[in-house]
Amino acid sequence: MNGDTDVDNCIMLALSQRFQSEKLLELYKRLDIASSIIDLNEAPIYNNSNANKEIDTGSCDRWNLLY
Repeated sequence: MNGDTDVDNCIMLALSQRFQSEKLLELYKRLDIASSIIDLNEAPIYNNSNANKEIDTGSCDRWNLLY
């Protein structure tokens, strides 16, 4: 995830996944589980690494990795 990641889309994608017989969003509503987005005000660390050799393993834009 980075500054360009659509966090709301990631959350909705995750909540559309099924757990046993119902979607997570339905389960959360039934159990009265609330959530909120907290901005941690994180900043990138530039340490002279080669970003082209990095592997993105946390992008929720890739549904199969999230799944």
